[in-house]
Amino acid sequence: MTLGERIRNARGRLSARKLAIAAGISPSFLSDIELGKTEPSVDTLKKIASVLNVSSSFLLEETDELIAILFKSVETAQKRKE
Repeated sequence: MTLGERIRNARGRLSARKLAIAAGISPSFLSDIELGKTEPSVDTLKKIASVLNVSSSFLLEETDELIAILFKSVETAQKRKE
């Protein structure tokens, strides 16, 4: 199961729009995450997990996904410092 599928399943009857607003992201960005078109930052993932009342690790069940998201976050932070 992908990250997007786990988010979609965890939100149940909560609309994507309501989840996005509560997490402080745009509905279109959440849609892209759920469709696997983009990966959220660690901070965004934590916000989504908090709204859904689940842990970030629950959403990132597969280790490879966690590593990819963490790597992307570190890479983005390094670019901001440059």
